[in-house]
Amino acid sequence: MDRRGGCWASCVIGTAYVILRPQGQRCEAFFSGRARALRCFGRDEEPEGSRPAAKTSRNTWEKCFTALPQGDERPRGCLSPLIEIATVDRTTRSPGLNKSEIHAGYDFESGMFSRMRSWVDVASWVRLTRIPRILASPSAVGLVLVACVATRTLLSFCVEGRIKLAPVWELHSHIRLLGALFQATGPLLGSLLVAVMLVLWIPVIQFVCRGGAALSAGKPLPRAAGTLRLVGSRLWRSLFVPILPCLCSVALMVGVFLIRVPSFVADVPLVSGITGWLIGIAAIPIGVLGFGAVFAVPLALAAMVCEPTPDPIDSLSRGYESLYRRPLSLAWYVAFSGALVCLFGVMLGGIGLASVVAAQLVTSVISSDGAQLQAAADVITLVVVAWQTTLAFGLLGGVYLLLRSDTGGQEAEDLWEPPAPPVEPLPELPEEAIDG
Repeated sequence: MDRRGGCWASCVIGTAYVILRPQGQRCEAFFSGRARALRCFGRDEEPEGSRPAAKTSRNTWEKCFTALPQGDERPRGCLSPLIEIATVDRTTRSPGLNKSEIHAGYDFESGMFSRMRSWVDVASWVRLTRIPRILASPSAVGLVLVACVATRTLLSFCVEGRIKLAPVWELHSHIRLLGALFQATGPLLGSLLVAVMLVLWIPVIQFVCRGGAALSAGKPLPRAAGTLRLVGSRLWRSLFVPILPCLCSVALMVGVFLIRVPSFVADVPLVSGITGWLIGIAAIPIGVLGFGAVFAVPLALAAMVCEPTPDPIDSLSRGYESLYRRPLSLAWYVAFSGALVCLFGVMLGGIGLASVVAAQLVTSVISSDGAQLQAAADVITLVVVAWQTTLAFGLLGGVYLLLRSDTGGQEAEDLWEPPAPPVEPLPELPEEAIDG
């Protein structure tokens, strides 16, 4: 038998051998037989073993046939039946897929940054830089401005004298007035006013937080009407968020007070020392609860409008978990948010200062009017304060999503969207209108 006849016989025997062998061993036999056949027909430029080995990957069956030549380069003759068998088997295993749709595997030699989709995959805090767009929202800034004016008016009636506003380049806060408020009105009326201010500011905070969370998730600002409906439907549950830590602290303090009872019965220094040690140990959980509430309550308010289930206890647990499980992440996000607020505060302060100068020039053209200039400066200051406060509340929503991703692994893009309100059908036209 001549050389060409021997090659034909080798191809037939190799084809039958490949078909009868188990599926996991077909690729190795195919490539080995293909190299021998090419050498028989004078194409020995591809030595045996030049093709990728069949056992170098988990996806052996897929990767073997991704190396086959395409188009006119596909070998003809004795290898055609073998390639047809491979094509039919692959089509049966992966129906509806072509070569471009099959994953070719990761290239781990290309570097980490080449596999990143965007910078938020490397540094998630970059999402916070999207939130300053909320400063251009008239509904958010206007709502915060109304709340600032209402708070200023309420405190002006309760505290003697006029409230002096902060300079235009500083973030104004009414927290420093709480001491004067309690001194001027007493503890009962002062506590009532604090409760009124909480009821006033909680929906405002949640409204702006929802917009900031949407921006940090890469979504557009939600419609004001839909956000107002969402905040209004969850307002009464949100009021329990600042109340629950207070109630838990009071309950724990009552239990700690019971430890002191033996010292009333036996006025002995030894008993006082032992009960003092016990009181100190029992007061630590109260400190953990009270200090954590400073961070957990704002984060819980953001969670109430970002999660599908408005549960105050679950929202508070998310806030405490963010603080005590990821303290470094929380500190970094708060520091970066504070830097953004200060940076935009300088810019907004410059805008306010230029506005005050323009108002001063206008009010002193014909005759100088000090009262008019003071009123104009107060309005400009309130607008600047509302701008900065809006940015701070928007950053709170973004920080919550980042901490949720750090603690629970849920991506920031997975922001819950409230269901759209049902669309009422158009009324049917009367028959008279159709006939006419």
